[in-house]
Amino acid sequence: MNITLQAHGWVKTKIGSSAMEFVLPENSMLIDLLNQLAKTIPDNRLDDIWDKTTGRFLAPIFVIVEQKEVQDFSLRLEEGQTIALISPMAGG
Repeated sequence: MNITLQAHGWVKTKIGSSAMEFVLPENSMLIDLLNQLAKTIPDNRLDDIWDKTTGRFLAPIFVIVEQKEVQDFSLRLEEGQTIALISPMAGG
């Protein structure tokens, strides 16, 4: 199945792109997409924000699926979904 990953804020800088396309097996979960992302990015650039061992973010990142924040990475993905990774914004 085809999944689009969008990155915003400093996550986009870490990944090196604002959008990426992934082809995953049917019945893949959000955790599968995130692990595939970590494998795709060269030079271990995500090691300081994604722990491959525990499957957890090491930095504050919002994961948005269907315009809702998701914290359960066992969520089953569906064909054509867009997943957004958004870093918290600070300002003043």
